[in-house]
Amino acid sequence: MNTQRSRKSASNPGPMLSVMALLLSSLLASTACAGVEAAFAYKLSDFSGPVPSLWAKVDVDSRFDEAYALNIGDGLIQIYNESAMQVHSYGEDYGLASAVDLAVAEEGEVYVLFSRRTSGQLLRLDYRGELIETITLTDVPDEFLPLHPTFMDYRDGEIYLADSGNMAMVVVDQEGRFQRGLDLRSFLLSASQEVLNQDDLRDSRRASIEEEIESLKQAALGGFSVDARDQIYFTVPTLFSAYRMQPDGQFEVFGTSGGAKGKFGVVAGIEADEHGNIYVADRLRSVVLIFDDEFNFQTEMGYRGGAPHNLVVPDDLAVDVRNQKLYVSQAANLGVSVFKLRFN
Repeated sequence: MNTQRSRKSASNPGPMLSVMALLLSSLLASTACAGVEAAFAYKLSDFSGPVPSLWAKVDVDSRFDEAYALNIGDGLIQIYNESAMQVHSYGEDYGLASAVDLAVAEEGEVYVLFSRRTSGQLLRLDYRGELIETITLTDVPDEFLPLHPTFMDYRDGEIYLADSGNMAMVVVDQEGRFQRGLDLRSFLLSASQEVLNQDDLRDSRRASIEEEIESLKQAALGGFSVDARDQIYFTVPTLFSAYRMQPDGQFEVFGTSGGAKGKFGVVAGIEADEHGNIYVADRLRSVVLIFDDEFNFQTEMGYRGGAPHNLVVPDDLAVDVRNQKLYVSQAANLGVSVFKLRFN
């Protein structure tokens, strides 16, 4: 294991990648809209070129302008500096081929999630990759068991874990102790049933709600995240929908099925930034869509193809507002693309 990493070394620029960035960014004009603009910049790379990965999990440490990628295929966590050049990697000793997500906490500490482990589901590592502790989840109520989380996020000393198949979410502290939880499937089914019980529903609306209820019974999460305001975001691909839930339990839903701009195909990763912009990855349409805080469609970028600015089945997202970057993982071993953001 490489243990020589330091914050100083992490900030060294990658001159070759900087030249590459200039060349690649010139291939695509920025896509402009009211509120935010996005333009392809480069891919996460090493000195051999873009680093291949299949649906890597990504997170950022904006204080140091660093990106973290869980490259499951190679069983590594790879760290990239402000020029998107790899400066460090670790993980050979941790069996990361069975990891499913990561989250970056204070001072570059990293939490790694293993979905199928019955004990020690979380590893806490320092920024050099040294093991701090193995965390076992405790005091989880029976109603959330068995729990096989596939998504993780970290906010203010709390770890959010979401089980895609069961559509359940729990929050634990840094020691793994259960704090609170929510059965998202039951919550949404109850809300839909309340609408269905209204006497003044049109027949077409009633049929739509009934179909939604049946779909919800078999649905799974496609993406999950928590923003700086403790708002929870998640997507449900089979419903062509994205959801935002407030800390008080109020929720909103947006999204319309279709193949045109601003429409949802098979939605996956979802993130929101401090300005209220919401970013949604669409695997089927191979784009990332951007909406404002009121769910108004702003723009989208990517599109399937072989050019550097194209995306192929995008999945996980990470937004770095401070350094104005959006990270997008994708399929076909095409690695992680970085888009430069500009906020109007």
